[in-house]
Amino acid sequence: MSAENEMATTDSAAPVDANQKRERSGIAFPYDNLADAERLALAIHEHVGPGGCDEDQLAAWLGQSPKSSSFRVQLSAARMFGLLQSGVSDRRLSDLGRNLVDPAQARAARAQAFLNVPLYAAMFERYRGNVLPPPAALERDMVSLGVAQKQKERARQVFERSADHAGFFEHGRDRLVRPGVRT
Repeated sequence: MSAENEMATTDSAAPVDANQKRERSGIAFPYDNLADAERLALAIHEHVGPGGCDEDQLAAWLGQSPKSSSFRVQLSAARMFGLLQSGVSDRRLSDLGRNLVDPAQARAARAQAFLNVPLYAAMFERYRGNVLPPPAALERDMVSLGVAQKQKERARQVFERSADHAGFFEHGRDRLVRPGVRT
């Protein structure tokens, strides 16, 4: 038995054969980055301010189809970053989303939005102020935190783009440092 098959039989989360369900991540993370989620928040702000809109309107403002997978992924990411209110039938900005579109509060809001994602918060705590490992090791750490094996590369790429947009790489792409915010 190969090492890969042996691991699949001992790890209940990993599929053993094609008849089983695909592996699911045990920790939440978005499939789209913070910059794209911020564009969605800005579209809501520019068109309805604190009001709400339906998904058809929002998709049109973003130049997308409301049924497209890219729009659904962007919407899901905005929710995960905490930019949209939950539990309402229309799409409207949360308090954090409103802070993000306010230039005076955007920097702090981006940092908070980044840390709202469970995977990113765990990675930040693990590497806070320390040197990040190379991509392959970073991906292994993400898998150890619950990212599905097949999603590790995508999770790392979106993590890095989001960390950069949120200002966590201002002191170099080799370490995570929470951006300073004036209060």
